[in-house]
Amino acid sequence: KRKFPRTWVPLASVYELDPDRPTPLQFLDQNYVCYKGSSSTTNKDDGIDRSDNWVVMDDTCAHRLVPLSEGRISRVAVPINNCDSDINNSATTTTTTTITTLQCSYHGWEFDGNDNGKCVAIPQATSENEEIAIRSPRSCVKSYSVRLHKNVLWCWPWPEDSLSILEDYPQKHPEGMMRSIARV
Repeated sequence: KRKFPRTWVPLASVYELDPDRPTPLQFLDQNYVCYKGSSSTTNKDDGIDRSDNWVVMDDTCAHRLVPLSEGRISRVAVPINNCDSDINNSATTTTTTTITTLQCSYHGWEFDGNDNGKCVAIPQATSENEEIAIRSPRSCVKSYSVRLHKNVLWCWPWPEDSLSILEDYPQKHPEGMMRSIARV
């Protein structure tokens, strides 16, 4: 059996991805789900969303192994008050951050890909049982390191830490791979 080189893998062009729906992807017989993640911040004054944050996770719910790509994305805007005080002017600006989760279509479990696929909600559980279940590593879905380069979504699907590999081999960065492809 041949092994694939340990490098960043181009999964999709961002033009193929719908930012409002989970998208199923596949690489080497492994199913992934991709969606536009949270850490976006929108300034209330100009309304510009400054986020290119995509999330890639295993396409399997930790509860009943249902494809998460059949689920839905849940976004909740949370206001953040920034107090910029200075001697002459005291101003408070309001920005919002969006918390995004991926909800399974079968039982509604919600997973936060930005927090290592942690389960953040189990709708049918009592609050006490939900708290216990959420702390279990068995309730998590594997999430992966992702980079966006030249409108291509790159993923590190290997068990090794991407940073430790890339320190020794800069050509394995998406930028290095793109340079070697351009030379051909």
